[in-house]
Amino acid sequence: MPFATAVDGARIAYDVQGTGEPLLLISGQGFDRHLWDQFSAAIASRCTVIRYDYRGTGDSDKPEAPPYTTEMFADDAITVLDVAGFERAHVFGYSMGGRVCQWLAIKHRARVASLVLGATSPGNRHGVAREPRVSALFVNGDTAGMAEVFYNPAYLAQHPFSLPTAATPDYAKKLHFMASENHDVWEQLPSIACPTLILHGSDDRVNPTANAQILANAIPHAQVAIIDGARHGFIDEYLDETCRLVDEFIAAHPLAASSHRP
Repeated sequence: MPFATAVDGARIAYDVQGTGEPLLLISGQGFDRHLWDQFSAAIASRCTVIRYDYRGTGDSDKPEAPPYTTEMFADDAITVLDVAGFERAHVFGYSMGGRVCQWLAIKHRARVASLVLGATSPGNRHGVAREPRVSALFVNGDTAGMAEVFYNPAYLAQHPFSLPTAATPDYAKKLHFMASENHDVWEQLPSIACPTLILHGSDDRVNPTANAQILANAIPHAQVAIIDGARHGFIDEYLDETCRLVDEFIAAHPLAASSHRP
């Protein structure tokens, strides 16, 4: 397992698979890189997929301080790209990962070829908040309730739900939660200059669907694709549709051949 060392010494685990245009995948709150197992396996024949474990999750170090932030997570992602040898990459962030991606496109804009923001929001201050009942599912660790807001019943009948954050220590889950809750780059969103695609499920109650248009209104020339019938977990349940939309977007915005450093 390769590691990249962040500026504060934390070791960040990552992996690289596939061939083609480089695509960095950034997970949701408290999830490690295995959140992407289905998607990365499906798209690795067309993209070089780079995944990493957030600090606090998976095989990465799990420091208890300083407080985690979405900006810190973005800086960790840049460290991974540096060590893995990628000057630029397409970036796909899911849920809180979409908030991390916003920092990447603002602070590290030369490294981002294109941006896919999946099931995310601009942050609590300017976004549409989820219902208190849905928030309580996460606070209480209600796995059955979370399954229902992530996936449709027909999908759950064939794919039993398990929470991939089980290996994340409780203190790290709290640090991730606060990082996501405190995210706010609203005033800087208009500075995002890379091509941007916003993906959202039409029935998302974790990050309500109205957030997609709020982001699109704030980010210049952003495109929006709403996956009809999808809840929060569309990257698995609507895997083929997600792959198609990402494939087409990346194909429309290819990197130069010199984007990868040996």
